[in-house]
Amino acid sequence: MRGTQATLFDPPDEPHPALATILEEFPYLRPPYLFRRVPRDVKAWWHVMGLLANIQLDRLAMVRLMRTRLIPRAPTPAAGARLSYDWLHGMFLPYHKATPGLAAMKASRIPGVGAQLAALGEIPRTREGLMAIHGIGGHIADLVLAQVDGDGSRFAVDMHTKRVLPRLGLKPTDLWEPMVERESRAHLSCAITYLGRKYCRPKKPRCNVCPVRAHCPTGGEKS
Repeated sequence: MRGTQATLFDPPDEPHPALATILEEFPYLRPPYLFRRVPRDVKAWWHVMGLLANIQLDRLAMVRLMRTRLIPRAPTPAAGARLSYDWLHGMFLPYHKATPGLAAMKASRIPGVGAQLAALGEIPRTREGLMAIHGIGGHIADLVLAQVDGDGSRFAVDMHTKRVLPRLGLKPTDLWEPMVERESRAHLSCAITYLGRKYCRPKKPRCNVCPVRAHCPTGGEKS
């Protein structure tokens, strides 16, 4: 998928072949796929913390970071509130050498969100409740509800979906959601994000090995 965007069109009645391919290529990204045997509020906090950290690693690498560094130090929101800014900043900085401000933002945001959730005493079960926490936006709220509570209808829009969908000739809005079964939308959201990280990158997209190449109108000739 090259840097240009395809002409946007209204969704057809049948599923777009690219979306069907994305779901088929990444079945292991169907939520909930992490921490299945962990109590709900604990798992919800881990997901919130992981999404706030979000260092653009592949899925397995991010899980390793969570399990070896973040979760042992902050298994609960109260423990997260006590995390040292210096420790978090030192952990994030190697991943944000070109954007050190992001490392600083994450190092302050995780303890802040942890403190609010600890004071609340539970992790909200609604989008509105989650978004009432300063530092949690719609994208994180939707992913938490999908991953933790199994709400497959949640389609979380992030920078990757905003980039990938227009390249496929689709609008990153609710207009095209009828093309996807309601319970598959969270799966599609996670899969598109993964596709955007691994293949459909902002610069130098890997069109020649992209699994959606045959259905992409902006990929051009693949080399």
